[in-house]
Amino acid sequence: MIAQILLIVTERVSYEDIKYFFWTESVLVPLLYVLYTKGVPDQLSREQEKEQKREIFVLVFSFACMVMVIFMAMLNGY
Repeated sequence: MIAQILLIVTERVSYEDIKYFFWTESVLVPLLYVLYTKGVPDQLSREQEKEQKREIFVLVFSFACMVMVIFMAMLNGY
């Protein structure tokens, strides 16, 4: 993100050219950080397995919604 801001400030590219990278990075970087730091426990009980499946479903659903919004924004020309 710092490199993108630097490119915009030095007027190498405009914000309109790379705005979708800002949108995806602001969502994906924190998500990947949480997934990386959480790790996977060695053994899971039945309760923990159900909770993990719910969390994975929520993450996949929110990612699918984000991708749909990005494509809708591209189609509308924003």
